[in-house]
Order: sequence, then structure tokens, then C-alpha cells
Amino acid sequence: AVFVWLFWNNEVTSCGLLARGGVWAPSIASEPLRLVSGLFLHGGVSHLVTNLVTQFSIGVQLEIDIGSAGFLALYMITGVIANAVSCSLNP
Repeated sequence: AVFVWLFWNNEVTSCGLLARGGVWAPSIASEPLRLVSGLFLHGGVSHLVTNLVTQFSIGVQLEIDIGSAGFLALYMITGVIANAVSCSLNP
């Protein structure tokens, strides 16, 4: 839903994503919630489609195995860690 809104309003750009909570290393110290909000933003249609295909191909069985709450927790924890590592590698 977030991507559709950004796409519809022509804001799927670096500036548009940063304005809406995208992950940017210099802003993390003052806005740590960006580590979470960045999980729901996509840099274009190909990025969105790749994420959806990957989540569908792996996520369906994984959610069956660990349950919905476990899947949500795993998604959020690994996403925040991935964003933090990305910020530390690209200051």
C-alpha cells in the first residue's frame, strides 16, 4: 500500500523515499524508527516484485513451520538488523 501511494504520487525517488522514512545512515541516530519504516518502502517496481516473489516462495512454508507471530518477528528482526548493517557499511 505504501509503494502504491508513493508510486501514484510520483515519489519513488531517493528524495521521496527519504522524506517518507527511508533508511539513510546519517539520520539513524536522531530517527532510529527509520530502521523499521525502511522495511515497508521499495525503490521501484522491480524491487517490490523481487521482494514479493522471494517472500512468497520462501515465506509460505516458513510461516507454516514457525507460525504467523514467529514469521512476523523474524521478518522485523532480520529487517532491522539488515538495515543497521547496511547503514554501518555505507555511512
